Amino acid sequence: MNRHRVAVILLTATLTAILPATKARPQARPDGNGAGIWSGDDTRGSTRRFDLTDEEVNHLMEQIKKNDSAKAAELEKLRKSSPEKFQEQIRSQAREEYSRIIRERMETWRTRRREEFIAWLGKEYPKEAQELANLNDREEVYTKKYDLLRQKYGQIYEEERRNPEMAKILKEDLELQQRSNRILARLKQAKNDQDKQKLQAELEETVGRRFDLIVLRRQIAYEQLLKRIEDLKRELSNSRDEIERWRDPKLKEQAVKERLKELTAGGKFTWD
Repeated sequence: MNRHRVAVILLTATLTAILPATKARPQARPDGNGAGIWSGDDTRGSTRRFDLTDEEVNHLMEQIKKNDSAKAAELEKLRKSSPEKFQEQIRSQAREEYSRIIRERMETWRTRRREEFIAWLGKEYPKEAQELANLNDREEVYTKKYDLLRQKYGQIYEEERRNPEMAKILKEDLELQQRSNRILARLKQAKNDQDKQKLQAELEETVGRRFDLIVLRRQIAYEQLLKRIEDLKRELSNSRDEIERWRDPKLKEQAVKERLKELTAGGKFTWD
């Protein structure tokens, strides 16, 4: 293996490791000012996805109002002046109830995902879906059977949602694996040479087709990696351009003034 090929392999492995963690970064506004530079001040991170709906907020506010009407009134003002800080404060004031809401939300999501998978299973593998349905009144056995089916077909199901081409390849590959196992079982029980030769030929054909599918899977993965590398290159270029824009003293002055206005909205400076 020459040095150039080794370098390519190492680069690919490194990018594969770091790219899944790469997220789209907030860009500066089209007018070129530095508003986007303050995006790093948001320390809430992934909690954004758990922001409460208006219905959930109203429910929590009623609970808080029963216990502390003054605090509820204070939160109502904050709700209008600073929605993000309001979300943080209401989570803190009604922590137990907030946790219950999130648990229910996650359980609803899991239930929906399970129902979607079972519906897909009924369409693609009706026999096994029926076998699962027959266990519906035996919760423990049903759960084990479901987990096995999710493990067996889960990757095909997920790929069909985002990459139908890959899903077809995975489905055929699974069928070929099962066929190989059946041929091997028959080969072990074969008594005469003629049957053995026939089964050996079938097995060779099946394994050959599996090899072709594996190469095709690698080709698709390679093309996806190339696309991710191009996306990363664009992000690096955008990041470099942002840094150059933000080094402009005039832009800094304008951005700082705008940020101070945001922080002191309502006449009270916010230090957090």
